[in-house]
Amino acid sequence: MLVIIALIIISIFFPPGWFALAAYVVYLVLTKKKRRNRVIMFEVRRLIATGQEETILKHLYYEAAKSFAAEHGASMSPYKNDPEDDCLIFDMAIGGKEYSVCVQRWMKDETMLTVKTKGKAKEDLINSLGKDSFLAEMLNK
Repeated sequence: MLVIIALIIISIFFPPGWFALAAYVVYLVLTKKKRRNRVIMFEVRRLIATGQEETILKHLYYEAAKSFAAEHGASMSPYKNDPEDDCLIFDMAIGGKEYSVCVQRWMKDETMLTVKTKGKAKEDLINSLGKDSFLAEMLNK
């Protein structure tokens, strides 16, 4: 945003600067998806490398994470702005290992990112359901 403001100010005094401003805006629009994917994958890999399971991403709006999750197989509600879409889970293979990734709407346009191995995610689900429950027994089969 600061770059856009600077280009506008420069363009007032140097009219060919409008071309630079237009080119920068086109660049931002055309590379939006690639920049979003790079940011999210960097955070996923950072969590895996540090052994953490979750982090709050203050610099990433949930809508961007939501579209990333949809592109990677998260099941979405057919309705727009459905609260059901506030927590989206999808699987990813990174470095030969399968991970379960969850993006969740957090406070003030923040996003919570959770990354666990598929085995750990399954184990946590069974523990939360109770080991003797019918659903836990079905998951163990």
